[in-house]
Amino acid sequence: MQLSILLWLGCHTEHTIEEWSRTPETLKYQCQSETSPELQTTCWVQLAALEGSLGNEFKGIEACAEIAKLPLSKTHPETQQVWEWECAFRLGEELSASGQTAKGLRHCAMAGRFTQNCITHSIWRTPTPANANSSISASKLWATAQETHNLAMGNLQSLSTDLQQDASNQLIGQFGLQIYLGSGVADPEPAHLTDQWGASLRTGYALERVRMATAEKNTWTSDQIQALFDDILHDWQQNQTTKGNPHPNALTLGRYGEARLSPLETEYKKLHLYGGGRRLVHPKPSIDMQIALIEAFFWYPHTPPIWFARWLDHEEDTIKNTGAKLFCLSNGLRSNIGSKLPTIPGIDWHFSTCPLRK
Repeated sequence: MQLSILLWLGCHTEHTIEEWSRTPETLKYQCQSETSPELQTTCWVQLAALEGSLGNEFKGIEACAEIAKLPLSKTHPETQQVWEWECAFRLGEELSASGQTAKGLRHCAMAGRFTQNCITHSIWRTPTPANANSSISASKLWATAQETHNLAMGNLQSLSTDLQQDASNQLIGQFGLQIYLGSGVADPEPAHLTDQWGASLRTGYALERVRMATAEKNTWTSDQIQALFDDILHDWQQNQTTKGNPHPNALTLGRYGEARLSPLETEYKKLHLYGGGRRLVHPKPSIDMQIALIEAFFWYPHTPPIWFARWLDHEEDTIKNTGAKLFCLSNGLRSNIGSKLPTIPGIDWHFSTCPLRK
């Protein structure tokens, strides 16, 4: 078997001879009939993923178990383990995408070197439960969040402390987006919670408000963005619900930035964001809501970079650092004011290390 086949792991490719069936029974027959051990292996992985997408955990386990029976596995025992990891990965992420996150993460814990990626795929592909939305009381949402988190983490106890912490952080970060983004309903009441779930819900609320407010317009001045910022912040303060058109794939609408954190920001709490980013978290919800909104206006790709510069002299360090980071990521250094920025102690790291984009 060629090395390139052995190293085909953690990614998805098309069947090279015959299109795999999307019917479990037919696909299982294809796997049993395949004469090439290599292709038969990928077929069983594909079947496990298909069963996972249908919520059939045990049938997915049975498909993965077939890999150990193949001649390839007996000849190359080290390859068998890698393929078993790949199968656990695919089964885990598809179970999560079917709405069974806790079960999916249980298989991620058995995915070996692919565990980290499996956890990330599983958590952020989890669909929003039908009974979860911002119209539910904050206390009930908090209880749902805690229960879901604890159930999922219970299946990751065999992993290292670092992997468990990363999974926990991602579960927390994802929750607010589940509740708000794309729903067409932005009830701010849950986004007033004061703990980690409140920070996550503020992120989701901010994104959904920005999404709905900018849906019909792609050109904004800095002053118009500021006026919109002030309106959304006022609605949050007054607990005023806003409704608009829902969107089935709202995650695809925005832009996402890398996790740029300066050495001076290590003491602050952070929230994991979709796409691998992080945002700073402030313990006071009123300040944290502003951070969430500034981040949401970066998510909206038509915010003028100059708007982020207005936060550079803010008295609150978390807001100041957020503005500096997003001014960099929005390519603000190439704007008209990029060469006129004052040297500001504590945030100039974001400018001196900022990658310039064309």
